[in-house]
Amino acid sequence: MELKWLEDFLSLADTLNFSRTAEARSVTQPALSRRIRSLEEWLGVDLINRSSYPISLTPAGTMFRDFAKDLVAKTYSTRTLMRGETASDGLIHISAPHALILNFLSDWIFGVAAEYGPLVPRLTATNTYEGLRSLVEGHTCDFAVVYHHPQVPIVLPENRYPFLTLRRDTVVPVISAHSQGSAGMKLPGSKVCPIPFVAYPQSLFMGQIVELILPRAPKPAHLLRCFETDLLEAAKAMVMAGRGIAWLPKAIVSKELAEGKLALAGSEQWSEPIDIRIYYSVDNQRALPKRIWDFISRKLGPNAEPTD
Repeated sequence: MELKWLEDFLSLADTLNFSRTAEARSVTQPALSRRIRSLEEWLGVDLINRSSYPISLTPAGTMFRDFAKDLVAKTYSTRTLMRGETASDGLIHISAPHALILNFLSDWIFGVAAEYGPLVPRLTATNTYEGLRSLVEGHTCDFAVVYHHPQVPIVLPENRYPFLTLRRDTVVPVISAHSQGSAGMKLPGSKVCPIPFVAYPQSLFMGQIVELILPRAPKPAHLLRCFETDLLEAAKAMVMAGRGIAWLPKAIVSKELAEGKLALAGSEQWSEPIDIRIYYSVDNQRALPKRIWDFISRKLGPNAEPTD
């Protein structure tokens, strides 16, 4: 039996939907089905009633659910103890995109520590989806800080993976200030002289945001893809060097915009608001992350307004 089979089953027991669970677990639906079947074959009983719609747990599945949850929790708790990590260490594991660590998260964490007390944050740079996977599947972080947009949904059961919105930002098109006066460097560009474009892979969150912006723009954009990266800081460096246009969160470029090193390449119609969220797993058995989560939940409060 594999630990991921138990985690698959617990997720499915929450959603009672194979497709939603497969998306949350970052696997294909056939792969998820095979893993659930493998667990059932290992146990020798059916856990899922597939003949009903929606699916439901069998009596054996209902009985096994509590056992599986306890076993998963104890497994990760034991691993934590064997690594020598205790709540008194002040150590918390946070995954976040590289750009958020550099431009937002470090200041935010030390702001929390100034009110809560001493903390030892361990920051791991990931993209949005890898960060969530480390929270949900690998259990290698206590919190995942990610970008979010309602049309690029994060399908996680909120009863197990609650979130808070830490800040609101806006993705804006920027160019080097030295390029600002160049012909054809402002959106929408032209067929004759398309704008060099620093792009992101479409599989990444920011790539999907750009794909949302372009069809809604007031005019068709004429862009010539000249560079592709999965690092926002790399895209920023390319723009700073005058290599082309890129869409970046405003918080990342606000200093350079204020100093006149970068300029907006288009009006607000070429921009898109996004959120910065922090996710937590209620299955986390460490006491310190739970206390931190409760603290920031109270600090933000239900009526708190995240700032740009």
